[in-house]
Amino acid sequence: MKFRKLKKWIKKILKWESLSSRKRWSIKFQLFDISTYIFNFLPLSLTSLCSFYGSDKWGNHFYTLVYDNIFRSLRRKKINLLEIGVGGYADPYSGGESIFLWKAYFPFARLFFIDIVDKTHFSQNRVRVVQGSQDDANVLLNVVREAGEFDIIIDDGSHINHHQIASFETLFPSLKEGGIYVIEDTQTSYWPSFGGGGNKTREYENSCMRYFLRLADELNYGEYLDEEYSPGKFNKKIIEISFHHNLIVVIKGNNDQVSVVGSKNISKLKRPISFHSDEKYH
Repeated sequence: MKFRKLKKWIKKILKWESLSSRKRWSIKFQLFDISTYIFNFLPLSLTSLCSFYGSDKWGNHFYTLVYDNIFRSLRRKKINLLEIGVGGYADPYSGGESIFLWKAYFPFARLFFIDIVDKTHFSQNRVRVVQGSQDDANVLLNVVREAGEFDIIIDDGSHINHHQIASFETLFPSLKEGGIYVIEDTQTSYWPSFGGGGNKTREYENSCMRYFLRLADELNYGEYLDEEYSPGKFNKKIIEISFHHNLIVVIKGNNDQVSVVGSKNISKLKRPISFHSDEKYH
């Protein structure tokens, strides 16, 4: 609330509504850039920073409740972060809230961003903004070649389902062991205009949510009774998938656990359940 009143007061002094988009960007950029250096020394929560910079990761959404838990241990480390999407839609001088948010929250991070609109003028110091579509694997891989492996990847791009899936498949190999991959705005899995659909529709079966629900199932691939099953390219590298409102979080690691039962019990486990059986499988 205090941040909101402060920004309202500043806008009134500057006669904000009468300024051009480019002039607004120039002023906002300078003020926000100075603020990140100040906030680097203050123990502000991610929610407070979102409120100051106007990021919709808090308010429209409540992602910071999740992010505060999963990012806290990385806050003061030298990490590489990639976010798809700068915000501001087609206006080249709008958006950028996440750039300043992460710059303030991660004072030692190298920050990379991709946007389909040219927002490269947001680049500065340890921030690199690249123009390109997340639907273009070459754009994504060029950023990977420049940055190396990432500790955090956040997809806040087009929210189109096949883009979300394709970007994950391209970028997940570049995530470090223990790294965190986040897909925001997964509500579009249920929206036909983004390639999603209602439950039991063909569109939903091809949606981002359904894709990751299948991967969540395959966390337990070691327990499958199909002796012919061969783990997919991600099965052995994902150790956790969590689902939140409009948000999916994937943790990378070695998932090579063997089954809790011996192979000699497979034939018994394939039998239909019998409530009169006293056979033991453990």
